[in-house]
Amino acid sequence: MNEISGVVNVLKPPGMSSHGVVNALRRLFELKKIGHTGTLDPGASGVLPICIGRATKITEYLMDKDKIYYAHLVFGRSTDTHDSYGTTIESSDESVNIEELKKILPYFTGEIEQVIPAFSAKKVNGQKLYDLARKGESINNITKKVTVNSLDIICEIDPNIFLLKINCSMGTYIRSICNDIGNSLGIPSHMGALIRTKSGNFQIEDAFTLDELNNMKETGCLEKAVITMDEALCNYPAIHILPEYKQYVKNGRKIPVEKALLQADPLNKNIYRCYCDEIFYGIASVNEQLVCLEKLLNLDMG
Repeated sequence: MNEISGVVNVLKPPGMSSHGVVNALRRLFELKKIGHTGTLDPGASGVLPICIGRATKITEYLMDKDKIYYAHLVFGRSTDTHDSYGTTIESSDESVNIEELKKILPYFTGEIEQVIPAFSAKKVNGQKLYDLARKGESINNITKKVTVNSLDIICEIDPNIFLLKINCSMGTYIRSICNDIGNSLGIPSHMGALIRTKSGNFQIEDAFTLDELNNMKETGCLEKAVITMDEALCNYPAIHILPEYKQYVKNGRKIPVEKALLQADPLNKNIYRCYCDEIFYGIASVNEQLVCLEKLLNLDMG
């Protein structure tokens, strides 16, 4: 198989680490250069975009996107990991009704400050918090600001178990939200099942299971699962360089902005998909009226 570059929208199964998914795709595509765009906890499932080949250079442009999750908020038990896999800290038989829950949810929307769970992949002094926690060296009260765009109750599944839909920024800990809601109500709680249905432009209905990807390889059509780099970056505006400046693009030279056609930049991030002669070359920015190619991604330019 020739080396492929692009993004695969994988449906991560519960019980498998994000790194395990990466290793599975390394075997499938017979490539070492593969990475994910943001971890999902081993117990969680859902959308996990995987960058392969040269697309590993665009990971940073795919990670900083909003996500949508569905989570079980379970009252009656809190754990040291804030999910169902942890050791019980506190338990209670007290019940919560949906009206009580609705009243508290607005406090968890907008920009909020979260305490990062002790059992998480966050690094402190080069060590992951979950490694420290397992050694009994937990570092508490490390906080971060995140944005919760919306937090809705979909239904009450069973007494004291509610299905939540959360639209939030990158890096939001859903299990911390579930734990903190219980703290606010004075009733221990944790996160049960968790599924991510959207990560940036990647939707769960378009995701491939590992079994589907294996079948595609066996039938010789694995490449059909790969999204091109420019398609994966489609939320960024495009900049088209005039054809006579193609050599400038290939050589990474700066180009006067009047020699290019720019789409509006509603994101206001000064990140553009760069094209010349309708060919995608990479990522560009505009500084002091000059177009600068920040990342040359197309190495097959002829």
